[in-house]
Amino acid sequence: MRYFILLDLQHLVLAFFLGLLAVLVAYLAWCGYPAREATEGEFTDHVADRHAPSRPLPPLLVVIYTGAALWALAYAVVRGFFGGPIS
Repeated sequence: MRYFILLDLQHLVLAFFLGLLAVLVAYLAWCGYPAREATEGEFTDHVADRHAPSRPLPPLLVVIYTGAALWALAYAVVRGFFGGPIS
């Protein structure tokens, strides 16, 4: 046990929230897919069935693209404001 107990508490809280974030990211990665239909596994030889259905953009990709765009915008603003590397 450490002499300063607050550091253990900080590590515990950090691990908890990082785990919660990982669960949220995993949920966002899988919730964008539609549920399977009962006839999906059956083989049909129709020409119309050979076209791939349109799939929406998964929410995880929306979060990643939005985060990358916001980071790039913030980086450009900070670099423009300070005029060089932040030190």
